[in-house]
Amino acid sequence: MPTQTATAAQAALLLDPRRRSLLSALMAAPPAGISVAELARELGTSLRRIHYEVGKLEAAQIVQVASVEPRAGRAVRRYRMPAPWFIPFEVTQAATLEDFLAAQILPRTAGMVRLSSQFMLEKQPEWGYWLRPDTLHLGSRGGPPMRHILEGEPFVSSIGTARLTPARALELKRRLWTC
Repeated sequence: MPTQTATAAQAALLLDPRRRSLLSALMAAPPAGISVAELARELGTSLRRIHYEVGKLEAAQIVQVASVEPRAGRAVRRYRMPAPWFIPFEVTQAATLEDFLAAQILPRTAGMVRLSSQFMLEKQPEWGYWLRPDTLHLGSRGGPPMRHILEGEPFVSSIGTARLTPARALELKRRLWTC
């Protein structure tokens, strides 16, 4: 499918972090589409809210009706969203590229911090930083690093500095992308 290029109005809808799960579900919908009721169940959101959001996306020509199922009474419309989308920086409200990046990255970072701290408090009630020359490590009074507390857990978090050669950094990046 060809790449969709967003207009300014579409960019505002596509970049709103609160719509991320809805947009993902619409892009992953089967060729016959997905109904508003199915979206509401999948996302754990009210039918009214999903109907409103899908209506906005349809009016902006982001989603389209993929099929209509005739039923007694009102027909069921099934929606799809073509993918991928390119959202040019120039059509957004961001004044700078830094603002453009921050609008997407900071809400995700805040969510990651919230989930990480909840998980960590379940494992250990006392946390702090260990400051040493050139390093800042998170740990407990038992000492850094937090490996002794979270060993065997699928939890990964770091505020430290990774000192990798450019070649090792590229290798790490390649391995993360293949996961």
